[in-house]
Amino acid sequence: MADQPTGDGPDDHGGHRLRGEAAELRAEVERLRQALAAAQAGPADATARQVHTAAQHAQEHGISRAVPIAATARSQSLQTTDLAPGSSRAALLQSEERLRAIIESAVDHAIITADIEDRITGWNSGATRLLGWEEADVLGRPFRLIFTPEDCAAGVPEAEMRKALAEGVATDERWLIRRDGSRFFALGELLPLRDSETLGFLKIVRDRTEQRRAEEALRESEERYRLIVESARDYAIFTTNVEGRITTWNRGAREVLGWDEAHALGRPNAILYTAEDHLAGVPEAEMTEALAQGRSEHDRWHLRADGSRIWGTEVVTPLRDGNGETLGFLKILRDRTAQKHEEEQRRLLLAELNHRVKNTLAIVQSFVTQTARGAESAAVLREALETRLDALAALHDLLTREGWRGAGLADVVHATLAPFEDSAGRAQARGSELRLMPNAALVLSMALHELATNAAKYGALSVPDGHVEVVWYLDRPADAPSGATLDLLWRERGGPAVALPPRRGFGSRLIEAGVTYQLGGDVRLAFEAEGVECRFRIPLSPKLGGT
Repeated sequence: MADQPTGDGPDDHGGHRLRGEAAELRAEVERLRQALAAAQAGPADATARQVHTAAQHAQEHGISRAVPIAATARSQSLQTTDLAPGSSRAALLQSEERLRAIIESAVDHAIITADIEDRITGWNSGATRLLGWEEADVLGRPFRLIFTPEDCAAGVPEAEMRKALAEGVATDERWLIRRDGSRFFALGELLPLRDSETLGFLKIVRDRTEQRRAEEALRESEERYRLIVESARDYAIFTTNVEGRITTWNRGAREVLGWDEAHALGRPNAILYTAEDHLAGVPEAEMTEALAQGRSEHDRWHLRADGSRIWGTEVVTPLRDGNGETLGFLKILRDRTAQKHEEEQRRLLLAELNHRVKNTLAIVQSFVTQTARGAESAAVLREALETRLDALAALHDLLTREGWRGAGLADVVHATLAPFEDSAGRAQARGSELRLMPNAALVLSMALHELATNAAKYGALSVPDGHVEVVWYLDRPADAPSGATLDLLWRERGGPAVALPPRRGFGSRLIEAGVTYQLGGDVRLAFEAEGVECRFRIPLSPKLGGT
């Protein structure tokens, strides 16, 4: 992140730590300020003891907490003519020198003093190291030297001095400027230096640039994480405390589970579990498993806010601090309801396919047995079997394209008659729209195939001028509107004269068995002189299909 000026407000991250450091610095300054005041007002030996004690206290707390008033020590020199002679004077001078040494060695702090007119009067080695100017370059120059142009234009240096005078201290965090024009982010303290009157100001500055950048990087990382979590709308991501009460709730959780964040926070995550999982102790078992194994993964039904259920893939992991103490749990749940329904559909389809294959094999077996029984020769048997199996295969192709969910009656009729049609259009079909169930499509297809095969061999399709017509409609009686019936008519015209066959063949038995016993319908086969007619009347039912 680029180093740009910021506002005056303290950064939230690390604020407690920085305020703590500032408070400690103020305490050290106050101790030494009291010692210096005593140096001017009290007995020499008592003053020496106070200064020595304050300096020793600073040494015991380390260089980074050293008392920042070297310039004050110089400007308020203890070498006064009314001090007691001898050892007391020497001790006092020694304490001053020690204090100066401590302050000069505080290289992590810029310690600056200024007079009441905002002119720099003191500048320690830490200020040189941090800000770049030597002491001789800055003495007498305005205190605002270290402030950025925009802060100077905004009157920030003057505002700080007014606050320090009014409140005793002005603490801030802001960008300051070095001699080479580069900037750094600083924690600063400005305190008034007073005796009987205000003598000037003391400024303590510490470079916090790296900490600020680390905190900015952390905030950016947290913001990226928040954006990622919030944008994961297909995933419910939330946390709970160790008791299982919800503590965070992302947008995906709202989308997937239905609860708004305001209604979810503080509630037990057990609200997401079904009654049967509650009885089985699933919520508690998941947390126990996550603690023992580091994660708990399951696929199960969950409850939405409206009481509906979703099938979810979930992962639960414990949240632990740096000491390994468990703070709560993270749960990530993905809605897999659609996939669950698809899997169920595939399972049902496979079961249905298995059933259909067995039925098909039974039909083929019946074809072979019945056709062989009435066949006059192997050639006749082969031809009859091939045509029936071709018709069965064509219908299977049609049903497969429809996903075995059924087929339209018009499609079934056209697919069955296709092998018998020619360019003259001698096989015609028309009727109302009706959707057949797979088994009904199979029954009607095989029945129409038997009629078409017979017409091609002996009836209207065996001569150039003959034709076949298939028409159907739904008969809805006015006195029984719910009892609709499919009325389908096969009619041949223009073929040879028709005679009643001496015996019923396999085709007739196949038609009757399928329509009558499997679909609950009625079959009327008439061998009229002008052509064969066959009428099917089948009640509209779940077995047959619907409009």
